[in-house]
Amino acid sequence: MLLGRRNFLTGALGLPFVRLERAEAQTGPKPVEIGFVYEGIAPAGAVRAKAFQEGLRSKGYDEGRNVITLVRNAESKPDRFEPLVREVLQRDVKVLFAIGPAVVRLAHAATRSTAIVALDLESDPIKDGLVQNIARPGGNLTGMFFDFPDFARKWLQLQPDAGGCAALASQQDGHVGFP
Repeated sequence: MLLGRRNFLTGALGLPFVRLERAEAQTGPKPVEIGFVYEGIAPAGAVRAKAFQEGLRSKGYDEGRNVITLVRNAESKPDRFEPLVREVLQRDVKVLFAIGPAVVRLAHAATRSTAIVALDLESDPIKDGLVQNIARPGGNLTGMFFDFPDFARKWLQLQPDAGGCAALASQQDGHVGFP
């Protein structure tokens, strides 16, 4: 069979793309990157990140295979919060888990396109301007906020067998802790 010049060139030029496609199919899709920024110290952050990664694994996400978690701990140093949030967002993560009120606010201010999941024990998301309302928060922020009066009231109502509840609050800075 005689191979024409045009057919030969088309086949030869297309061969690298076929090889690349085959190689990509063999290695699988690129892992999804998820950001995890924690305000506190590394040992506490490591415990939280490990639990987070175990939760992902239980849903079929294996670290290194189909997901990469970018864990950053600010060591309770406020001057590290913003650079860590920026660093993770520059990696074009699909979602940013922001742990702590300052990190949540910085992440919210830094992006309107990346999804943010917040764990904030000190902020009222409506009062602080993070969401429009609970029914329809709008934007790219979701998560758990515990200093939200309506939520706290409802949470306590759902705990009928909890013989009592105690909270410690600082008048100086408004932080609340549960013993």
